[in-house]
Amino acid sequence: MGRQLRPIFALPVGWAVAVPWPLRPQPLLEASLCWLDMVASPRATTAMPDGDFTVVVPTYNRAESLRATLKALGGQVVPPELRWDILVVDNNSRDHTPMVVKEFARTARTAVHYYFEARAGKSRALNAGIARASSDFLLFTDDDVLPSASWVASAARAVARWEADGVGGRILLKWLAPPPRWLARNEEVQGNLGLMDFEKRQFLSGPVRNRPAVWGGNMGFRRAVLESLGGFDPTLGPVGPKHSLGEDSDIVNRALANGWRVVYDPSLLVWHTVAPGRMRKAYFWKWAFEAGTVQARNAASTPAPRILGIPRWWYRAVAAAAVTCLVRSILRRHDAFDGQRELSRALGWAWGLARRCEQGGVLKRGALQDRCEERNDRVDDLCDRPAHRLAKDRGEA
Repeated sequence: MGRQLRPIFALPVGWAVAVPWPLRPQPLLEASLCWLDMVASPRATTAMPDGDFTVVVPTYNRAESLRATLKALGGQVVPPELRWDILVVDNNSRDHTPMVVKEFARTARTAVHYYFEARAGKSRALNAGIARASSDFLLFTDDDVLPSASWVASAARAVARWEADGVGGRILLKWLAPPPRWLARNEEVQGNLGLMDFEKRQFLSGPVRNRPAVWGGNMGFRRAVLESLGGFDPTLGPVGPKHSLGEDSDIVNRALANGWRVVYDPSLLVWHTVAPGRMRKAYFWKWAFEAGTVQARNAASTPAPRILGIPRWWYRAVAAAAVTCLVRSILRRHDAFDGQRELSRALGWAWGLARRCEQGGVLKRGALQDRCEERNDRVDDLCDRPAHRLAKDRGEA
């Protein structure tokens, strides 16, 4: 479990995000990583794991972004012996998501399935995918992610090569507009956008606090792992338009705690698209607040004098952080934004701890069983229909 894998080759870290996107050599990077993956071991070009793969894509009100994700999945180059399909889980979208899936399914070279999960929450959509998919191994990505052409094949090779129970890999950023200077020069802040640019293959050991890590836009697990853990925690992750965090790192850490083998392999390459709305400082303040909330809810409880359920030392710490943040901002120091993010995280930590006290401690993990029991009849009916019939059936209803 924790053993290190020797890197085969190393590409310069960060070069794909340091250059403005229109100038970035995406095809060259993708071809290089694909070639490195093919030569990584003597059996890498032929070894495939037993069993099928399903790519699960949860989506909410991002029809056009989903279209680009499906187009990238439709361009996958896989060995003929690898059996795989695509499952789109619509988490109660109000846009034209069903039509996008239908159009893609008409020309896709692999089977495409559509299921409707009425209850809001990305974790619930992911659990719907686990329950409805029939494959032995499930890959997960997001509706604003563009997988490389070798993504599915690289995941399959990584599973076979390392006998892994879970896999994940590199996530680079695709800017949809030129990023501001303060963002383009700060890779730590870019990590809040999903940047995971680490060149070494290695097994993870939990709890994962540093890089590399396996994140939700580029991850996969054996079905047995997911079922043994009870699926994703429905109290974590985005719910409708509400931004939240933690469902991906939570399930990775729980898998590691239960002895499953999770490997980071940079040959699994995807691009996370970054819209202009995510290039504002307010977005990162909110992100830091949510990160603090999740951290507090998962932290071990320790005895300490408390005021309103929050340790007394926190009040002193946040007061000092607020003063530091204010001074840096007035002086316009280069690290003023970092101080603002730390203050937001501290406030989020207090909010998460207060909510945890109200709810009586750490919440129950996983909800695969309760997800299956709570589905309504309309959702079951839609879930049993193939994607190419969905639009027609809705028109007749």
